[in-house]
Amino acid sequence: MGPKRVFCISSDGARRRAFLFVFAATLFLMFFTFCNSAQAATAYTVSDDITGGQCPLIGTWDAVTKTCTLTTDITANAVDGITIGSNGITLDGAGHSIIGNNAFQSKGVYLTSRTGVTVKNLKVRQFTYGIYVHGSSGCNVKGNTVSGNSMGIQLATDEFMGIYSQSNVVSGNAFTANSCRLYLAASINNHISGNPISWSSTPVLPVSTQDRRGGKE
Repeated sequence: MGPKRVFCISSDGARRRAFLFVFAATLFLMFFTFCNSAQAATAYTVSDDITGGQCPLIGTWDAVTKTCTLTTDITANAVDGITIGSNGITLDGAGHSIIGNNAFQSKGVYLTSRTGVTVKNLKVRQFTYGIYVHGSSGCNVKGNTVSGNSMGIQLATDEFMGIYSQSNVVSGNAFTANSCRLYLAASINNHISGNPISWSSTPVLPVSTQDRRGGKE
């Protein structure tokens, strides 16, 4: 009777398959993290076109009412959160948050030279400017929660160019732990009302005496 033959099944193939699986999973995780980081590092622009600009990336767009309603929170890394790119836009946060990392000159919501814009139902925190309205008129900033910013809400003006933030309404916003709750930089004929404060080192810095205030300030 001849010698017994012992058949060994090599584990090299199984090891190779396991290695490839782990390698592919690692690549996928790196790609997923990169995409999320890239997305988070991008400022979104909402504008009046068929898709609402980049609104579909962060919410739903109603072209009839020009309303972008957020469906997710936004984390902005070292950049602005949302820029309003057209007149007559409504940005409805629907209770969602825009979160920054206190980067220098960063803005949670930014609009410049706009008319008829509404920003509402939004939580904004950890920016230089939570909501920054520059040289805009007839806008409505209401029902937002603004916390942990250097400036909670600012109405800014370019006096040299004769561009003023005027005839805007800032109402029903809640402020918590901002260095300054509300800054009015040479703005004209704005109505400020019903903005309760939890804590800010400086409640309001009014540069213009032509703004109207009422309600609980």
